[in-house]
Amino acid sequence: MAQTRDSALTLPAALREVILREARNDQAVEILAAAGRSSDRLARYLESLIGAAGARALLQRSVALTRREHPRLAEVLPRAGTPLQSECLAVAERQGSGVVMESSVALLVTFVNLLVSFIGERLTVQVLCHVWPDVAPLLRSKKESP
Repeated sequence: MAQTRDSALTLPAALREVILREARNDQAVEILAAAGRSSDRLARYLESLIGAAGARALLQRSVALTRREHPRLAEVLPRAGTPLQSECLAVAERQGSGVVMESSVALLVTFVNLLVSFIGERLTVQVLCHVWPDVAPLLRSKKESP
C-alpha cells in the first residue's frame, strides 16, 4: 500500500517503529537490546559502504553525541565503543521503558542524521530501505532532530 506524504512517518516515529518491531516485549531491557540489535544491523550493512572502521566510528560518534545532547538519558546509553553491559541494563530497568525508548530513538536518529551528513540523503534512504525494508519507505524525506 502506497503511503501519502501526509501519512509518512517522521524519522523518530519510523525509528521507534523499527525498535518496536525488533523488541520481543515492552520491557526496558528488551527495548534497549532491540535498539542495540537495530543499530548493529545498520552498522553491519554500512561496513560494505564505508568499511568496518567507518561504521564503528559513526556508531561511536552517535552514542557520544546522544549522551551529550540528552544528559538525562546518558545513563541508559553505553559509552562509545562498549557493548550493552550489565550496568546499562540495570539502569535501563530503573529508568523504565519510556526513557529507554526515548534514548534509543535519539541514538538511532543521531546515527541516521550523521549518515545523511556523511553520504547524503538519497544514499541514506537507500541504505535504510535495505536495512529496514518494511519501515524505511514510510519515512518523510528530510533530516530531522530527535
